Amino acid sequence: MSDFFRWLSSNTVAATTLIVFLSVVLTSTVLMYLVAFFQGRKISFWPPRIGAKPVQAVDFLTVDPRQLLGAKRAIAQLPYGPDKTVDALLDEVYYSQEPLIPPHTYRVEWVLRDAKTGRVFGDIGRRWAEGHGLPRDNRTLKEVGITPGMRLEIILPEGRSKKKRVPGALYHVEEEQIE
Repeated sequence: MSDFFRWLSSNTVAATTLIVFLSVVLTSTVLMYLVAFFQGRKISFWPPRIGAKPVQAVDFLTVDPRQLLGAKRAIAQLPYGPDKTVDALLDEVYYSQEPLIPPHTYRVEWVLRDAKTGRVFGDIGRRWAEGHGLPRDNRTLKEVGITPGMRLEIILPEGRSKKKRVPGALYHVEEEQIE
């Protein structure tokens, strides 16, 4: 080992290269651990390990159908992705609530409303796409103002009357005015 240090002290290019290499490795390691720490990952120094990035509530949308479909309906947690389209979201909402929501009835039988602000998303979906000469609404959720962590309620469109549902029926029967 002492021979190595003597050789290193007499060879300045090798010493400089070794110092730069070790500095880069140390700096990179410290930066990786710092980034992992701020992302909320689990960190282990020995054995060296950085855990997976935790999934947070803001990576999801909460869809609450209870106003339209009754208190016994389950609240759905749907994944939010930066490339997720309006069309994909409406399909997921429909499939999470079928058979109680008839197909292709967004803006006719139901709409989504931001529970926090009260904003109704009436300008999305198939009817919006058809009005713009498109087969489907392929805008991203961010483009229409739907953001991660948002709580969306399924409600009746303005001016629609609430209808009773026969257990097991796919569509509405008997009308009852909303109060």
